Amino acid sequence: MCTGAQAAPAPWYKWRSKLGTGKICAQTSPGKGWVKLRAPYKDAGCRIPDTPGRRRAVPRAGTHRYSSVAANASSRTRYASSSS
Repeated sequence: MCTGAQAAPAPWYKWRSKLGTGKICAQTSPGKGWVKLRAPYKDAGCRIPDTPGRRRAVPRAGTHRYSSVAANASSRTRYASSSS
């Protein structure tokens, strides 16, 4: 049985030809003659927008929603213990 971590599938992007001859949806660049458009998509038809922020497993420092609560709790504890 495999218990390793699983990676998310690669996102899809809309690509426009520099020659103006069309658009395609692909996970990787089709070549030098193509320009990537907009944000990533979840599906091969580039119809369902992907949300890159949900891929991050660990929040950046100071951005966790409880970080300020924890800081306030420790400061209250420090003041409470110093008055005893």
